[in-house]
Amino acid sequence: MRAARRILLALTVVVSVVGCGNAADDDDGAAAPDTDQTTASSDDEASTECVTQGVTDDSVLLGGSIPQSGPLAVTEPINAGREAYFDMVNEAGGVNGRTIEWKAYDDQGAPDRTLANTRRLVEEDRVFLLTGTVGTVHGLGVVDYVEGARVPFLFPVSGSSVWSDPLKPLVFGYQPIYPDEARLFANHIASEFEGQAVGVLAQADDAGDEWVDPFEDELEGAGAELVAIERFDTTAQDVSANISNLQNAGAEVIATFSRVDILAKALTEASNRGYDPTFIVSNIGFSRQLFDLVDPALAEGTQVAGYFPQPDEASDALNEHEQALGSTPVDDFTMLGWSAASTIVEGLDQAGEDLSCGSFLAAMESMTGFDNGLAPPVSFDADDHQAIDAQRFFEVQAGGFEPITELLDPSGSPLS
Repeated sequence: MRAARRILLALTVVVSVVGCGNAADDDDGAAAPDTDQTTASSDDEASTECVTQGVTDDSVLLGGSIPQSGPLAVTEPINAGREAYFDMVNEAGGVNGRTIEWKAYDDQGAPDRTLANTRRLVEEDRVFLLTGTVGTVHGLGVVDYVEGARVPFLFPVSGSSVWSDPLKPLVFGYQPIYPDEARLFANHIASEFEGQAVGVLAQADDAGDEWVDPFEDELEGAGAELVAIERFDTTAQDVSANISNLQNAGAEVIATFSRVDILAKALTEASNRGYDPTFIVSNIGFSRQLFDLVDPALAEGTQVAGYFPQPDEASDALNEHEQALGSTPVDDFTMLGWSAASTIVEGLDQAGEDLSCGSFLAAMESMTGFDNGLAPPVSFDADDHQAIDAQRFFEVQAGGFEPITELLDPSGSPLS
């Protein structure tokens, strides 16, 4: 099957992330900020020295390099949710008497800019922690630098397992990791679409590799027929040849790992060809923006994995979120930003008035069942820095997303 996969790849992109200096300093090296160090744990061998900076008696500075323009700007609602939560906390008096200051720089979706912005945030702005980086390649391009600088790096917008496996003391992941989601997809398809030919449409990058390989293995173990794997270049923004190849291979179900804008292109291209497979889409493509990009009728029957409620569900948490967003429409992206921000604030709160990098990491590692009313409850410990591992499936019906399963673990079994 591996040999067949190599033959079927339509496009392979080798991504190389090259380091660069920050916007104001082209020196090759990046020294850690010269600040007091704090120990995150009293255990000798488990202890992690990290840098405390960006904290005053009345504020704490958080920062991130995020795509506010360019091809990844479609994720801007994530930042809208994040900022709305921080604003709400500040209006209520902050955290332990400190207001949250949020500083973000636009990386335009370019990994070299992500690194330059990150260096600037750490070395010049001296942020307490970094969060919000969008994209696996972008996060991988900065994680070694951040660990060397000894500054916490929380919740990059990526489901790569690299954030939590192997454990990195200063790094925490939030959304379900790609291998777990891929295994869930394979088990769901084998069970619910028994006997149908399966195709894959996935990004040709490291994130796509981390998703496609376990999907292929799990699907083969489940006895389902995989007829084609199509990979696309995210910068090319064109999947017409991929959809043609999937149609020619006879794929009736297409497991899809793509952003919502690429999903819209795939649905449009399939419709133009008179091709009507069932698309089953990763949570990275779950957004109500889909209905702004295509006629909702084209998406009817598409299934999407997710772990948040839908905006029209009734709950106090959703009402609070909607009111805080103002004119920004509620969707899974805004709830992701909001939920990740609420988890950071919980860690800041539990760290207490004497806030340091060490007290914050200790608080994060002792978080148990934190529930913000939107995301599944979040727990961490000293051996597990991954927030969420369960999802449920939704189906596009009448221009909306209707839940069709409960929360499932990667084997496809309901959570106990």
